[in-house]
Amino acid sequence: MDKKNTTIKERILLIAKNKGISYEKFLSDLDLNYVNFKGKQKLTGINSNSIDRIVSDYPEIDLHWLITGEKKYENESKENTANEANKVYNKTEDIGKALELIIKKIVDKKFNEQFKPLDDKVEGVARSVIELAVKIGFEDKKKKQD
Repeated sequence: MDKKNTTIKERILLIAKNKGISYEKFLSDLDLNYVNFKGKQKLTGINSNSIDRIVSDYPEIDLHWLITGEKKYENESKENTANEANKVYNKTEDIGKALELIIKKIVDKKFNEQFKPLDDKVEGVARSVIELAVKIGFEDKKKKQD
């Protein structure tokens, strides 16, 4: 659908052909007359209401292509295309970083939920061991003094 040297009416007929619809049926459904799409009439323009009906009935049709005969990005420089690709890459990278942060927070939360009680118990046991060691050490000193 990207022929360059075509008229808008030829591109409209190309839409019908690509959709497998007869020209007469396609144009009739758009309130257009096939007579205006043949011979010298094919070289004349088309009104905006007709264009509106086409893109309303067939939203998948690229309006830019329909009017100009060129794909949207056909005239952009390679630099602009590269910039767009970089923007997409950067957005993807940002999304990746955000997902990584979210996953880390979820893992940390789950880890803390599951191991916090165990950590508290270990800390309690460690305190008891230290208290016991201090007490034993204090009693050893007292025995030596006696």
